[in-house]
Amino acid sequence: MAARVSQESLEHESIADSGHSLFFYGTLLHPAVLKRVLGHEGNGLRHQPALLDGYTRHHVRDNTYPAVLPWDEAKELFIGTSEPLLEERNVRGSLVTGFSKLDVDLLDIFEGDEYERRLVSVNPLADSQPLSVAAADAG
Repeated sequence: MAARVSQESLEHESIADSGHSLFFYGTLLHPAVLKRVLGHEGNGLRHQPALLDGYTRHHVRDNTYPAVLPWDEAKELFIGTSEPLLEERNVRGSLVTGFSKLDVDLLDIFEGDEYERRLVSVNPLADSQPLSVAAADAG
């Protein structure tokens, strides 16, 4: 599955009829935050855990949100320290499908202008379920 990287979300290419798909790895992992940003309950959205291989997650200095970097770019951050093992060079998050163009625009506004989208591959780790089920599980 292909995705575009931002500070908190990844947009992955999806089947035209199913809308946009996004991979979240920060604040937007929480369904309540996601629904607040969208301004609706997320009816029609589906959620599943997923993994972004070949990337590492990092704290952004002086901020409360994380960022992900491709390992080829991130490895210089580990000079003089121990590098993560190969199996640790991935980012766990949530793949949510079914977003409208307006939803994506609202998420872009939430993200701000300090991010870059990139096309990447994400690997779903389980079957998808309605966002409402994920929200109930997050309790």
